[in-house]
Amino acid sequence: MAARLLSDLLGATVIGPGGERIGRVDDLATSLAEEHPLVTHLVVRGRWYPWSAVEALDPEVRLRDATAGGASRALLLHRHVLDSQIVDLEGKRVRRVADVELAEDEGRLRLVAVDVGTAALARRLGLRALARRLRSRSVDWRALHVVARPAHGLQLAAPAAAVHRLDEDELAALVDQLSPTHAEELLAGIRRPPRAPARPRPPRRRRFPFRLIRRHAAP
Repeated sequence: MAARLLSDLLGATVIGPGGERIGRVDDLATSLAEEHPLVTHLVVRGRWYPWSAVEALDPEVRLRDATAGGASRALLLHRHVLDSQIVDLEGKRVRRVADVELAEDEGRLRLVAVDVGTAALARRLGLRALARRLRSRSVDWRALHVVARPAHGLQLAAPAAAVHRLDEDELAALVDQLSPTHAEELLAGIRRPPRAPARPRPPRRRRFPFRLIRRHAAP
């Protein structure tokens, strides 16, 4: 299955069956009926086109039928998922969704994961050279569920992915992306491992009136 990114599809020109320009891709809609849900509609200028009307994706989105339907209850990948925050089961903010990963299979698109790495964020900002030097980090959609209405919030299904498992570099990158208030909440909520019982201190020795000074290394 060919991989697709939501950021590459958003803004793509949409061409009707007669070659007329309909507009640009504003959003993609999916249902939540499956673990990796299929994209059901293409949203252009507020009009919803069923995905079955999509004939081709490269380099433009071409429709075989330009009959639009009405809006329906669905998860919108741009409006509801992109830039939403992922939290763990304890409510700590973990990452922000920088891109959405899709898989193309026989002309259909399936939602498979979200990218929470700094590389995806740099790519969306047009910094592709920088993005190649940064990390991508995917979270399988099956590990997430929507918790907010509108759905601008996702939650990890497993506490093992909690923020406490981030290393120092990942934590710094995360704090960099949050607002000052959210960053302060995050850092305040990180649990430190319990300290080992204090060892009894040896009796204090009498201090002598001199100190040892380390010499510079010989050249």
